[in-house]
Amino acid sequence: MKDDGLDLSDVGTILEGMELDRSVTPISHLYRGGTKAAKKILEEFVKNRLGTYVKHRNQPQTDDVSHMSKYLHYGHVSPIYVALKIRDANPPQEEDLDSYLEEIIVRRELSMNFCHYTPDYDKFSCLPNWARRPSKSTKKTSEIPPTPASSSRTPGRTTSTGTRR
Repeated sequence: MKDDGLDLSDVGTILEGMELDRSVTPISHLYRGGTKAAKKILEEFVKNRLGTYVKHRNQPQTDDVSHMSKYLHYGHVSPIYVALKIRDANPPQEEDLDSYLEEIIVRRELSMNFCHYTPDYDKFSCLPNWARRPSKSTKKTSEIPPTPASSSRTPGRTTSTGTRR
């Protein structure tokens, strides 16, 4: 496959040729963005916390999460890169590996694909009929609640990080 795009073998030269506002300062001392920071945090997670991921991931008093969400969201690191690093980590418990991979591959990609291929993903109307019917345990209502008339969101493409174009 021939590609007439940019030659990415020298990223530094490409960046130098771009008109970038280099006066923009970091937004917070609490968060350092970029691929280098993402890889460092992922490496630390794999080394120190992946082995207790399943046991502690939903425990707010622990810090046994990967902290990859913000880096994945802003495109600083690829979900494929993260998944491959986790796969190769060989944690003591196989369930830690399986759980993390299931979350980053299955859950994340299912939600991304749903938003991409469902124009009204953010409206009541996208629910299947069985989900819109009142349950037997709820009070009888004369009809199903109406679908919101409009949404501030406009249909469009969804990027790999979940943002709309």
